[in-house]
Amino acid sequence: MPESRKEKRAERLAQRREERTQRKSGSSSRGAGRNVWLAAIGAVAIGVVVIGAFVFVFGGQEETTTATGGTSASGSSNEGRFPIVAYPQGVAALGSAQRDFTELLGTGTPVVLNFWAGQCPPCRAEMPAFQSVYDTYGDDFLLLGVDIGPYIGLGSNQSAIDLLAELDISYPTARAVDARAVQDHSVLGMPTTVFFDGSGVEVDRHSGLLTEDMLEARVRDLVGA
Repeated sequence: MPESRKEKRAERLAQRREERTQRKSGSSSRGAGRNVWLAAIGAVAIGVVVIGAFVFVFGGQEETTTATGGTSASGSSNEGRFPIVAYPQGVAALGSAQRDFTELLGTGTPVVLNFWAGQCPPCRAEMPAFQSVYDTYGDDFLLLGVDIGPYIGLGSNQSAIDLLAELDISYPTARAVDARAVQDHSVLGMPTTVFFDGSGVEVDRHSGLLTEDMLEARVRDLVGA
């Protein structure tokens, strides 16, 4: 890795350590708010809340797919192939407002795909952590949050846009144009996060909220940091 990128990452890590210290001391209101969310969520451990026909997964469930058993972007399956439309902060990273997700896989850059919705409480709770990890490691992987709220009864595209603005989210986000992603990626609980290596193979997935430490550990493994 070029020295300049190492130096930038070291600076971001040092900044994050300082921010974590401030949050622990109660000087960061946003951090304190997030800690309250996580404390409340932790209290229910691996419980779930059923809203309509969908499930919010608070504790989390993991499925790991090895490289030999994963789904490759170059395979014959239609899994993972779904059109998306970028929200404003996603256009630059995706290269255009409309893309097919499969075009983002197998380019040599690892991809973290996060399914979320505008009226999904655990999605809201984990998004600041995703922003923090993206701020540190965003040069080494693509993070894409895809809003599927309208297809699972968890809000409209407008409620998703409002949430992005409220939380000041800048990592790339988009909306699915139909419900195929829910079936193709076996999204049974919200949020769901899928990890792809640089060759486009699904190597890990997590159903439920990811804390900052959990997400950072997975991203570090993914990018070889």
